[in-house]
Amino acid sequence: MQRCSSAETEIATAYNSLNVDHKRIVDKVVCAVCEDDTPIHLIVSGQGGTGKSRVIDVLHRTVASKFSSNTVLVTVSAPTGLAAFNISGTTIHCTLCLPTEHGKPSNYSLTKSGKSKRHPQNTSWTKATYH
Repeated sequence: MQRCSSAETEIATAYNSLNVDHKRIVDKVVCAVCEDDTPIHLIVSGQGGTGKSRVIDVLHRTVASKFSSNTVLVTVSAPTGLAAFNISGTTIHCTLCLPTEHGKPSNYSLTKSGKSKRHPQNTSWTKATYH
């Protein structure tokens, strides 16, 4: 019998807590990304309390667990700071290096590592600093 790690158990528990429609979305995306190598661009929208954050969390953790940790495969972004915090992501402005102040030019320059000079930590909302 194969033992599952605690992270795999947590992901499985989170997946099992989703409703049928949410599971169908997760299954389709995981299959497209992990088995077909098909790029997929997904917008998750809906009214408050419908499970968007839970679906995004399960998707992010499932896909990330299937690949090595030093490969960035998943970018999780939201339109507001609170929404980004809820999904452990970044704001769309931060992800795309868009200016957050009216009249300021965008900084699209990247460092050698491929990260933005303006937001080098562009992987976690909790670590982001805004000017």
